[in-house]
This record gives sequence, structure tokens and C-alpha cells, in this order.
Amino acid sequence: MDHGVDKSNQISIAKSLIKLRLTPETAPALAATTGVDATLLLQVAVKIKNGQAAPNPQVPNDPNSLTPQEFDVYGRFDLLLNTFLDQAYQRADQRYKNAARATAIPVAVILALVGAYLVLGSNFAKGNNIALAILAGLISTPIAPIAKDISSAISTAAQAIKFGKK
Repeated sequence: MDHGVDKSNQISIAKSLIKLRLTPETAPALAATTGVDATLLLQVAVKIKNGQAAPNPQVPNDPNSLTPQEFDVYGRFDLLLNTFLDQAYQRADQRYKNAARATAIPVAVILALVGAYLVLGSNFAKGNNIALAILAGLISTPIAPIAKDISSAISTAAQAIKFGKK
């Protein structure tokens, strides 16, 4: 599915933006959302705000760098944030697909009716032509994604054959 920016890049960007907003003020809410220890995440946020979260190689056992517990909480926060964002993007993608499918049905039926009218002219309303046009529209809706997949596969195969001939 090609909708612009790759989903993994979108998730990375969203995660980065959320982590940029990890401040002492937002830490409790983010901890509650992800289920990590709020006190430790608050300590991490304070150290990040003060620029003290990175270990200082010149100062062994620097009390301002992240403790193992804080590092663990921050790592779990990162992992859970990634999981939540991935789930959210999957749900959004499914909603998008469902809305597109629901919209495709009436559009296909209307196009089939218009096409039948243009082809049949005054004979459009005679016999079963309207019913057949509606049926053609309903049948074409699930066929369209399959046709797109087949055309993509043919295009890919043609490119592979073309590349193989070089």
C-alpha cells in the first residue's frame, strides 16, 4: 500500500515527537498511558530536561546519568510507545480501508447505472437493464482491488523480464 510516507517512518516520527514532549509536566500522563513507573519516568524527564540523561564518560558513577532502573523504565516506555503507535496506525489503516470500501460500493453502482444509460440510451429503462447495471456495479466493487493487484503483479513481472533481458 503506497500512501506517501512509509508507515514505519510515520511511527518513528510520531514516537520522536512524543518523546520530545517528555517533560516533568507530561511524564505522569505518559507513564499512565504506557503503564510504566511514573516516579522513575518523571526522574528520567527531569534528567532529560536538564541535559543529564546521557552517561558522562569523564565522571564514573555520575549521579546525574540514568540509573539502571531509570534506563529500564525509559526503554520499556520506548517499546510500549512503539507498540501503541503501531496499533493505532493499524486501526487507522483498517478504518481507512473500510471507509474506502463502503464508499466504493455506491460509486460503482452509480457509475454502472450511468454507463448503462449512456450505452443503452432510451432502452435503459426497459427490461432488466437497471437491475443488471446495479448488479454489475455491486460485482465490480470487490473485483477492483483484485484487478489492481493483478495489474501490479503483471507490471512487476514485465519489469523483471525487461531487466533480465539486459
